[in-house]
Amino acid sequence: NPADGSITVTVVGAYVEPVDVTYYLKNNWNAGADWTWLAMTKDGENWKLENVVYGGTGVNFNTVESDENATWVAQNAFLGDAVKAKDTVNFVLNPADGSITVTVVGAYVEPITPTIENGYYLVGSMNDWTPAAEYFLEQNPENEAEYELDINLNVNDEIKVVYVESDAIVTWYPAEGDNYVIDNHHNGETTLYFRPDYLGGDDWFAGCIYVVPTSTVGFDNVDADAKAIKQVINGKLFILRGDKTYTVDGQIVR
Repeated sequence: NPADGSITVTVVGAYVEPVDVTYYLKNNWNAGADWTWLAMTKDGENWKLENVVYGGTGVNFNTVESDENATWVAQNAFLGDAVKAKDTVNFVLNPADGSITVTVVGAYVEPITPTIENGYYLVGSMNDWTPAAEYFLEQNPENEAEYELDINLNVNDEIKVVYVESDAIVTWYPAEGDNYVIDNHHNGETTLYFRPDYLGGDDWFAGCIYVVPTSTVGFDNVDADAKAIKQVINGKLFILRGDKTYTVDGQIVR
């Protein structure tokens, strides 16, 4: 009142402190763990939570008001058979009715546990072209680019080398062309050498496979500096090693 400077005040609406409401997914998917709160993001009238790895035990949704008061919105909401544990999913929550929409954005695939070690294997007619542990090629400790296997081969055996990963054949060696066919000069207990870089040289089959000849030979026709030659003496097999090659009865021997 300007005449006397008096003021009359009437409360017509009491002030209420604004409430900051945030929605959370609440779960304890890790066995024995405390409840985990995952904050959702407002999306129009709904709230969303993206790329969550689902634990497979249902979900609870809560509001948290001013970081103090938690209120259930949807409790023990199970997702059904379409969503599996460890699927990556997106959640959309409608607070008006507590409904939940779940979209699988990455279906979980059980990892393969290999039954045999990843690496190079000899396959052929003698093992039905099936990789197995006893045909695993070990890396040559003297040459990292080379692999080897001591094996008993028979005349007319057909062979190749394969690379195996997660129990599946990834690559054949040689990738194209015929199989290596064992002849009389390579029959019996022998050593097979393999080079995946195909740099074995002209005396190697397709540049990647070399089988040491097994014929019993004398030393009269042997060149110097051999890498390895097999010799049967008194019924026992001996391997002589050097650095290069021998020529034995017309056969080049590493």
